[in-house]
Amino acid sequence: MSVKLETLKRLVEKPFTTPYPFVKPPVPAGLRGKPEIVVNEKPDPARLACPAHLDIRGYVRKIVEGDYEGSLELIRQKVCLPASLGRTCNHPCEEMCKRNYGEEEPVADAWLKRFVADWVYQKKRERGEPLLKKPVRTKNQDPQKKVAVVGAGPSGLQVAYDLAYLGYPVTVFEALPEPGGMLRYGVPRYKLPLDVLRSEIEAIAALGVEFRTGVRIGRDISLADLRGMGYKAIFIGIGSHISRKLRVQGEELKGVWGGIDFLRALNLGEKIDLGKKAIVVGGGNVAIDVARCAIRLGAEVQLVCLESREEMPAHAWEITEACEEGMTILHRRAPRKVLGKNGRVTGVELIGVKSVFDSEGRFNPVLDESTHEVIPCDSVLIAIGQMADLSVLGEERSQFQLTRGDTLIAVDPDSGATSVAGVFAEGEVIRGPSTIIESLAGGRRASLAIDRYLSGSNEGNPFVDEYDYGRDLKALDITAERRYMFLREEAWQKKRVPMPMLSPEERKTNFKEVYLGYTEEMARNEARRCLSCYKCVGCELCLKYCPANAIELKLDPQKEDVYWNDTAWKATGPPVIRLLQCVMCQMCEEVCRCGMYHLTSEYELCFTGAVDPEQIRVQARSE
Repeated sequence: MSVKLETLKRLVEKPFTTPYPFVKPPVPAGLRGKPEIVVNEKPDPARLACPAHLDIRGYVRKIVEGDYEGSLELIRQKVCLPASLGRTCNHPCEEMCKRNYGEEEPVADAWLKRFVADWVYQKKRERGEPLLKKPVRTKNQDPQKKVAVVGAGPSGLQVAYDLAYLGYPVTVFEALPEPGGMLRYGVPRYKLPLDVLRSEIEAIAALGVEFRTGVRIGRDISLADLRGMGYKAIFIGIGSHISRKLRVQGEELKGVWGGIDFLRALNLGEKIDLGKKAIVVGGGNVAIDVARCAIRLGAEVQLVCLESREEMPAHAWEITEACEEGMTILHRRAPRKVLGKNGRVTGVELIGVKSVFDSEGRFNPVLDESTHEVIPCDSVLIAIGQMADLSVLGEERSQFQLTRGDTLIAVDPDSGATSVAGVFAEGEVIRGPSTIIESLAGGRRASLAIDRYLSGSNEGNPFVDEYDYGRDLKALDITAERRYMFLREEAWQKKRVPMPMLSPEERKTNFKEVYLGYTEEMARNEARRCLSCYKCVGCELCLKYCPANAIELKLDPQKEDVYWNDTAWKATGPPVIRLLQCVMCQMCEEVCRCGMYHLTSEYELCFTGAVDPEQIRVQARSE
């Protein structure tokens, strides 16, 4: 039987979608559907999960190929502090990694980021080169379009970095003695060595960014003063440097610390005596940081929190490492009062906690007044949250729209623009305590908006418009039966490369960096675990398991598969599906570890890739 190609194409354009296999289809199997083409390559799940939209698949691939400078360049297109971020990021990207199910572990994206930054920086220092290239853009080099950045934390540094490359004169005002914000004064040195952070900030200063430290906006200089000094746009990026209080009796006693106040004093080099035993109140990451620092100061540390171990908001690995260092935890307890004598702490009275969250998952603790206990201690460190100091707004505070009980600045979510013309805000001052990557992403969003504001552009924010995919992502759900077929391939079975680290006994007596970093060999082995989501690598599993021989894949014979060897991806383009041979069995979707195929309905095959629709061919069986 001969069929005209035009007839086939018309049938393909309007596919039948009967619920096969339960109902016999009225047309031959090969005419049941059409490939739906996504012309623009779909971002991988890790990139969608990253607040800064880092091209994670891209920079990991370049590590495999040995192109470390190219890998770092991809990272620096989005964030200004790759070495610092690689040490402090909470890596939401890893939660979306396709390896993050069953007994597997995700690709160590953050540790790989740290590796390439450290490796490239070291080589640049050996060659006597600056860490960053000088800005080359000139379109906005107008000395009249000055920008003031208030706060030298992650979001402020990102704004300064981006706008410097766009050609704007930028001055950063910082109340504390050094720039860095929470990275400098809130993150312990065992996580982020000071020389790593300083080198990255110095590189930003070398771009022409001016830093004025020890200047508190709202006290020393007002926002109106900044306008009078000729700044055409103002960015507010202050962090949450005020510790929240318990509001219990005895909180004013000597020996009681706010968690963030304690970390700041420690990072400023102040001598702190916590005594023999310290109680840390809180269950989040800041509480764990405080506890681990207290251990390093020689105190016996007990953490008191409302939550059970499973409910604690702190990262599981942080809790584990703190316990390895000697921290103990009292779960389901709440401080009732701080006890003292002669104006100094002597202990804490605790009561029980029946539940922390209500039936809808909202924070709503129910206390048990019938149970109580007293824990003797010499100091109490309260790490239950922090907030921003809005005194930065000064006399103009009434002009700003505020939110969350007047503790945060309200902004346009797409641009960071406040209710006051020419003033933008991002980071913790608009959303409360945030992760480093969230603050960097917010800074990039605001810097692009400031550029549009100063240049008079009405175009949408390229950061916001970058993707239109929604954020309700879930980890890939594949049953053990479906996984077996392709996981038995030896190439896919690669365990995560562990990070070398100091032993608990070694690390609890000092502030040396705990994680020692990947070697080059370790980094490349870990990078090879990446499954290159939504980008064909030419592994040929779809060819091997397609029962109808309906897939054509062009391969470069000069290249070996990256999962076995040290060479580049061998696929020269996306697969071509022979539609008339395809029986829509969904086998290609099941075996493809890259997520290139997806059955969108009974007879519609969605193919993801950077392809021209003309590349999808309809072939007669005689071909």
